[in-house]
Amino acid sequence: MKLNSLIISFVLLIQVLIVSCNQPSELYAEEYIQFVKDAKNGLVSEHKIGAWHVSLTYLPVDFFKAQQQLNLSQQQIEADSGEQTTRYFLLTIKSDEKEQALTKDLYNKQEFFERINQMLGSMQQQVQFISATDTIPCALHIFERNYNLDKEQHVMLMFDIKEEKLNPEFKIQWNDQILNFGKLNFTFNYKDIKQTPSLII
Repeated sequence: MKLNSLIISFVLLIQVLIVSCNQPSELYAEEYIQFVKDAKNGLVSEHKIGAWHVSLTYLPVDFFKAQQQLNLSQQQIEADSGEQTTRYFLLTIKSDEKEQALTKDLYNKQEFFERINQMLGSMQQQVQFISATDTIPCALHIFERNYNLDKEQHVMLMFDIKEEKLNPEFKIQWNDQILNFGKLNFTFNYKDIKQTPSLII
């Protein structure tokens, strides 16, 4: 039994080393953005609820710099002076069907406007960072109004978290009281964040 355990451990170690060797250390802007958005790289945590996809993407500061290089965004994100403590996450809600997120299970028009107000205001109070030792509230959120021009709904979430609190893993919990998804936990591993390539400037 011990021999089998050693063999399995050795095989897993080799697989990890192969993945590490194949992963680039630097990427150009377009490749960098694709890397962050690719769920297999560990920066995206997703739930499938019926026809709905609710995902949360960890966005390094270099992600915004890459967007600026490609003129995809005018949003200016500056690195913190000293240690980087601001952590950015993008919440994305979309459906396999044509339904918009804000019209999910909608009963009347008044409820639609109440949802918008909640997304603009109280949603921040429904989101928190949870690790083995800490629970930290969301510091700021930005709800992106798309005026029904896009099926996807986006919310930027920001937390003030020191890097050591990300190790070894953490989750962002959304106790949704707006769209009736309930309590959703998005789990991330610190090693995936550390292994993210650098952006070639």
